[in-house]
Amino acid sequence: MESENLQKFRANFQSLTELRVAWRDLDALQHVNNAVYFSYFESARVEHLSALHAYDNPDTRKTGTVVASTQCRFRIPLTYPDKIIVGSRVVDLGTDRFTMEYAIYSHQHDRIATEGSAVVVSVTLHDGRKTPVPNRMRAAIEAELVKSK
Repeated sequence: MESENLQKFRANFQSLTELRVAWRDLDALQHVNNAVYFSYFESARVEHLSALHAYDNPDTRKTGTVVASTQCRFRIPLTYPDKIIVGSRVVDLGTDRFTMEYAIYSHQHDRIATEGSAVVVSVTLHDGRKTPVPNRMRAAIEAELVKSK
């Protein structure tokens, strides 16, 4: 049976990515290295956009996405051998970018360990210039935003 904290966490996110803290993720103090949290966010972002079929269209052969800015707030340290869930959601959609929010839930601590966000920009692959979010990706994100309200 899930805890009340986990149930509330699950209800707040459109996408949930389950991961395990690996031994290699730890630093000398035996907790997850700060840089690894951004890798967890990346895994969630790719899984989230893939689930929206955002990459399953011809537009993605010409365009891609890059993280323009990102931030992370560490609440409690993660340690091995924790199982975590990275929740992700799109909270804003612009012409050439969108903003995602993340939270990492720790099973070991039964609470949110980390929160973060990223501004993701659509770019052309041949020259790296900003371009409008491809139509199919935009439609998938817009549908998600409608569901979350």
